[in-house]
Amino acid sequence: MSPNETSRLSKFPEFKIDTVHTFLLVLARGPKNIYYSVNSIGKEQFYSQQNGKFEFLAYKRYLKKEEGKEVIAENKKFIGQLALLMNDCPNLHKSLGTVTYSRKSFERLFTSYYQCVNYTEGKIQKSMKIAFEYGVVAGVSKTSIEFESPDFPHLTNSKFKDSYNVTGSLFLNVILPFSTQRLSIYNEAGIYSFATDNHYEDIVHSYYYRNYYTSLDFTYLKLNNFLRYKLPLGTSTIFLQAGVSNSIAVKSDNVVRKEQFLHGEITTSDSEAVPGVRKYEQSLAVGAGYLFKRFSGEFRFEKGNGISIIGNLQNSNTKLFVLLGYRLSK
Repeated sequence: MSPNETSRLSKFPEFKIDTVHTFLLVLARGPKNIYYSVNSIGKEQFYSQQNGKFEFLAYKRYLKKEEGKEVIAENKKFIGQLALLMNDCPNLHKSLGTVTYSRKSFERLFTSYYQCVNYTEGKIQKSMKIAFEYGVVAGVSKTSIEFESPDFPHLTNSKFKDSYNVTGSLFLNVILPFSTQRLSIYNEAGIYSFATDNHYEDIVHSYYYRNYYTSLDFTYLKLNNFLRYKLPLGTSTIFLQAGVSNSIAVKSDNVVRKEQFLHGEITTSDSEAVPGVRKYEQSLAVGAGYLFKRFSGEFRFEKGNGISIIGNLQNSNTKLFVLLGYRLSK
């Protein structure tokens, strides 16, 4: 239990031992087993087991005086313990001097030991690392847009058509090391667009009426960030994910054409359909999908804060995606 930080090292090589009940991770399983734990003060520790008995492999950093100066020294009792443990493989004894008290070093040592004793069924629990996957995603989007306002009848009194468009992205999936590869941060960058229109006829009188033809055509650069959970299912995997989508408009065509009929005379004018357009849209998104080898399929739902920034013009966008993906990394 001696502190391991350089600023807190003791001046004695003896070990400060405490006895606790804990779980040990099996680091290497074979004719000789090694176990791993991190104790209550954050120190990595290793244990061997023979004939059902556990033995602490002892190591300590401490301070000692050398030529009038305090220097860091090491009590490497674990080297002698390993030599006794591996007495059936004397060829490894020369390399024990290079072994450090670290998980990676123990993994390499016991991989070599199992090879030395010709034990092919030995299992090493490798250190967990962040893993990366990358690839491409493409599919079809369906966008539905609705407005609410008493002041913009051309937007609210006639339903906009659903927009169906092709979409595509590149993805980077960051697999978190502590989750047995089930939990990951999934990121996409790509292009999304929608185009829709409507027609609203406002009849004031038989000799006076107006037609409104509204057209909305938007294209976005889109960045999606999700927390993904994978559940293995035989040789394939299903996944659930939730997160946020951020979209920046690179194209925002937004026009309403007004045709006015008065006593047989027609006048036409064009103006912005939505006077104040939001260039940066945010959405909440959820999805579910299926993974098989390098391929994926997904159904995704998004609900965004819309294209209007005007207080008296409420707008919401809902999007459905059907996507196919291909993983380029191994």
